[in-house]
Amino acid sequence: MRPRRLALAVGAVGLTVLFAACTDHAGPELPTPTATAPTASPEAASPTPTLSPEEAAKQENIAAAEERYEEYLVASDAVLTDPSEGNPLETIRPYIGSEEMVTWWTSVPQQFADQRLHQEGTSILVSTTLTGYEGDPLGDGTQVVTIEACVDFTDVTVVDADGNPAEASYTATTPVIQDVVLQRQPDDRWTIQEASTRQPFAEC
Repeated sequence: MRPRRLALAVGAVGLTVLFAACTDHAGPELPTPTATAPTASPEAASPTPTLSPEEAAKQENIAAAEERYEEYLVASDAVLTDPSEGNPLETIRPYIGSEEMVTWWTSVPQQFADQRLHQEGTSILVSTTLTGYEGDPLGDGTQVVTIEACVDFTDVTVVDADGNPAEASYTATTPVIQDVVLQRQPDDRWTIQEASTRQPFAEC
């Protein structure tokens, strides 16, 4: 689950111990001495593990890919909310990198516009889980990140011009899993090569 950032906190506890000494009652009674143990110095925080340059670059790439996917969801919602506005493919093109994705985003918004349909509500990225990484994180070659994304579409509905749910629309009742493949381009942009919702729907 966004490519997304853990913090490690280490606490130390100091203890103060009081000791009481007793004397024999034979002879004058002496004051009961009391000693206070010095407060233990705080334990040194465990050092944060140092990542290798390769692992650090890999984590940075994963985080960038996951962030890009979340941006893609926002752009997708915007396009389908008003599919007849402007050029849908031009809006979504910076986020996609495969011919299959281009074909989908050429046809679906057009179908929406032709049938006077639009989306209401927004999708939410709940979490991501890394399922694959290809390429040398420190190299200039192709980098591919594959994630299992848990996406909440429960607020999303496809409606007609009168606001009635479209006959063929399906409203999700729980978050579902999407398998997403992203690739880093020569200009360092991450693009979605594939984003497919598992069939049958897999809840997450």
